[in-house]
Amino acid sequence: MLGQRSFRRITNTTMAAVLCTTFAVGLSISIPTAAHAEKKCHPGGWPALGYGEVKYDNPNATGDLKYPATLHGRTARLYSGRSNAAAYARVYLKKGDVLGIDRSNFKVTGPRSDHNWLRTHEVEARGTWDYCEVTASSDGTYSTPVIDGAHRAVRICILHNGGRQCTNIWYADNDDD
Repeated sequence: MLGQRSFRRITNTTMAAVLCTTFAVGLSISIPTAAHAEKKCHPGGWPALGYGEVKYDNPNATGDLKYPATLHGRTARLYSGRSNAAAYARVYLKKGDVLGIDRSNFKVTGPRSDHNWLRTHEVEARGTWDYCEVTASSDGTYSTPVIDGAHRAVRICILHNGGRQCTNIWYADNDDD
């Protein structure tokens, strides 16, 4: 049989554990990180002025340092509007896969005036990002919604069998033609 002192000690210990757990869970939910950016989409209704495939302009680039990118063994292509910087991603997906396009929440102003390439750590250092996604209802080729990519950094991600792979290179189109 527990005495009154033992009961208080157990009750106080239990309450402390509950409060610590509640506080820790509250902290983990309330502190956003770049990887947990708000789920927003920035679609647009731009005229069909023509889109060009984005290719990383370094002939020696390999792996995640080039577009088109290889994610989960599939070739993922990024497209940008020739005169309006609208952007979208396109890739062949298996049923249940999720294709995403991330877009920085800050404007990219340089160093170049037309096309810029940023790595993920550079984007994380400057801010966060939002994303748009499309889930494959069957095997086939899918595209993300067309988003406003003007003066923003964008990249492609694929979620396949619970694993998310993203390009480490972000493309920023600052060409105002």
